[in-house]
Amino acid sequence: MYGHLNLHRETLQNYLAFSVAVLGATIGGYLQLGQAAWIGTIILFAGSILNIFVCVIAIRMCDRFYLGVLERVAIMAKIESILGLTNSRTKKSNQEKTMLLPKDKYLLPQRWVMGADLASTEEFIEKYQNAGVNHLAKTTFRVLIVLNVFLGVAGIAIAFLQYYSS
Repeated sequence: MYGHLNLHRETLQNYLAFSVAVLGATIGGYLQLGQAAWIGTIILFAGSILNIFVCVIAIRMCDRFYLGVLERVAIMAKIESILGLTNSRTKKSNQEKTMLLPKDKYLLPQRWVMGADLASTEEFIEKYQNAGVNHLAKTTFRVLIVLNVFLGVAGIAIAFLQYYSS
């Protein structure tokens, strides 16, 4: 399971680094253009479009790897339930002093024990697909999409203003 969580993190980092580099290059290109460079502004608009596509692909890839993590969590929870690892722990009088975290009801962390309100793996995935680090990743890429749309529209507006003012 760690491998899929690591893939999710690496995907997030790689796409975020590439997206920020394209955004920075596009902004730098806009700042370096002179007054009569409306054609260059149109060309730099392609950087914003490229970045939007990169962000959409990044959201899909992060979703895919996080789906793998959730599927593995669901499989592990089923196996642990079959093995009896989700049953209440029995405490013998001499074990109470040596048992770590004696107030825990289950051997596993409570969040790993699937509740009775979830009847299937699909419900579990649907409930948690847009939560946790995946929610943060998707929100980050959506903000970058909005920034690129704003930058692209502003670039086109500036290009038309430069074209019609010259």
